[in-house]
Amino acid sequence: MTILDTQTNIIVQNLGEWLLPIMNVFSILGVEHFQLLIISAIFWCFDRKLGARLGLTLLFASSLNSLMKIAFHLPRPYWIDADVKAYAAEPSFGFPSGHSQKAAVFWGMLGIQKKRLPSILAAVFLIGMVGTSRLYLGVHFLADVLGGWLFGLLILTCVLRLDRPISRWFEKRPSSIGFILILFTAGFMIVMGIVAKSFLQDWNIPPDWVTLSARAGTIHPVNLTGLFSGCGIFIGYAGGLFFLRNFEARSGIMIKIQGTTEQKLWRLVTGFAGLLLIYSGLGMILPRDESVIGFCARLIRFGLTGFWITGLAPLFFLRNKLISQETALRVESSLSTD
Repeated sequence: MTILDTQTNIIVQNLGEWLLPIMNVFSILGVEHFQLLIISAIFWCFDRKLGARLGLTLLFASSLNSLMKIAFHLPRPYWIDADVKAYAAEPSFGFPSGHSQKAAVFWGMLGIQKKRLPSILAAVFLIGMVGTSRLYLGVHFLADVLGGWLFGLLILTCVLRLDRPISRWFEKRPSSIGFILILFTAGFMIVMGIVAKSFLQDWNIPPDWVTLSARAGTIHPVNLTGLFSGCGIFIGYAGGLFFLRNFEARSGIMIKIQGTTEQKLWRLVTGFAGLLLIYSGLGMILPRDESVIGFCARLIRFGLTGFWITGLAPLFFLRNKLISQETALRVESSLSTD
C-alpha cells in the first residue's frame, strides 16, 4: 500500500450511499468553525480555563495543519482516481487531514477532561468516525487520516504534559511577554508558509488532478489564505486572553462565569451575534484576495474574531449584567499584573 492508495476509500464508499448523511454529520464534528462555537460557549458559560486552553491548542493545530499541507503538497483521492466518488469538495492539499488532526486535539482534550472511561471512549469513537468520514467522502487517503491523528495526538500530549509549567511561567511574567511569544509563533508559521510556497513557484498542478477534481469543484491548493486565517484568529484569541487578564488585574474586578440559565442563554445569543457580525461584516468590507493587502485584511478580520471571543465579549457581558463580578483588593496570582 502506498501513501496515495485509494483502495481504502473505495472499500468504505462501497458500503453504500445511505451512509452519506451520517458521514457528513461526523465530518462536521471535525470542522474548526463548529468546534470554535463550542469553545466559545465553554469559555463564556462553563469553564474559562478549559475554554482558553482548548481554543489556543485547536487554533495552533489548525494553523500548523495549513502550513504542513503546503509543505507536503499532496493530492486528495478524488483528484487522482476516477473510481473514488467526490462526495465533498476540498480546494486545498490533502496531507495531513485537518479534520482528523483537529478532532484528535478537540475531542481528545474534552474526553480526558474528567478522566472517566466513558468520556474517553466517546472521544475515541468521535475521533475515529471523523477520520472515517473523510475516507468515505473521498477527500483523504488513509495515510492523510493517520497523519492527522498522529500530529493531533502529539500536540495534545505536549499540551497536557507542559500545560502546568507553561501556565506557571506565564503567570509570573507580564502579559506583553506572552503576547510577543504568540506573535512570534504565528509569525514563524507564516514565514515558513511563504518559504514553502516559494518552492512551488515553478510547480504546476498535474492536468489529471484538475480534470478529476472538477467533478466537485475548482481546486486552488497553492495558497496561504488558510494559514493567514488560522494565525489571525490564533493571535486574536490569545490577545483577548491577555487583554482580559490585564483588565481584571488593573481594575480588581474578577469576572465570574457563574450565572442564571437566562443569563447564559443571553450570553450565547449576543456573543454569537457579535461573532457573526465581525466575521461576516468584515468579510463583506475588507479585501479577500491573495495580495499583501488582502492577507493583512485577513489577519485583521480573523484577529478581531478571536479577540471578540476572549476579550470583548466578556466585557460586553459584564457591562450588560449578563455576567457576575467579584471585586478583590488583591487579585489572585493567576491574574498577575504587568
